Amino acid sequence: MHGVQAMPEINPNRSLGLLSIAHAVNHAQAVLLPLIFIAIIREFGVSVETIAFLAAAGSFASGMVQLSYAELTRRVSRRALLGLGGLLFGGGFAAQALATGFTSFGVPNILSRIGGSPQHPVGNGLLAEQFPPARRGFAISAHIAGGNVGTVVVALIGAPIIAAFGWRGASIGFGIPAVIIAVAILLFVHERGTDRAAAVASGSTRDSFRSILRDRGFCGPGQGGPRGGGGGRRTPPHTTPPPPRPGQPGDPPPPSAEQGVTLPGAERRGAAKKGNSPTPVPHPAVAPR
Repeated sequence: MHGVQAMPEINPNRSLGLLSIAHAVNHAQAVLLPLIFIAIIREFGVSVETIAFLAAAGSFASGMVQLSYAELTRRVSRRALLGLGGLLFGGGFAAQALATGFTSFGVPNILSRIGGSPQHPVGNGLLAEQFPPARRGFAISAHIAGGNVGTVVVALIGAPIIAAFGWRGASIGFGIPAVIIAVAILLFVHERGTDRAAAVASGSTRDSFRSILRDRGFCGPGQGGPRGGGGGRRTPPHTTPPPPRPGQPGDPPPPSAEQGVTLPGAERRGAAKKGNSPTPVPHPAVAPR
């Protein structure tokens, strides 16, 4: 029909594959970067303290931008945030190779760190929307595993790559793939946006944070969660006990009325009234000897 916009095709497995590869490159660059810093100290004549300041500035900038995603994901699609962030992430890492001094190296380096910031919170959020609850844990675990693959592989080959191609060649070699994956995410990953609309309809971001802080199961003493350290095991006050377990094969049959099994306390009381000693009653599952 005219005037009706078709819903985009959602392929959760394709989204998971692209996001896992992007996560692998993200971790690969994080492992490679300290090796590049060592080369930078020698080439540009900077101190270890200066490199430490650069690393701290990149982490701080990335973390502060991550705080904004709670609000940004209500207004901008996760696909756009991941794709545009990936372009900045890969392009900034590759642009390091053109540096002629520490400043021209540090600026694209920090921009690259900012570009990689959507990977964990926004990527997991996109997968949680696309996969049903029964498969959601698998999807997020596979996404995390992709990052671990990048960590392990580059820990083994990072130093030989820099020795063979130099830190500039390594920067280009790991930056360009990130750009290619970002373009693929923009072209082939889609989202319905239903959870974004639901989040906007439920209230503001501030209201959402307030509801979390008011949740006694999240913030109460002794509860499992960030403030409880995950160590609380008691049942939260807003939950109910689980229903009784139904009978399973192999369970002993319940006592029948003919067997006349009574509680030990009631049996002793009845024997005291009659002046007789209580007669032990065997359990219905145990045959008398």
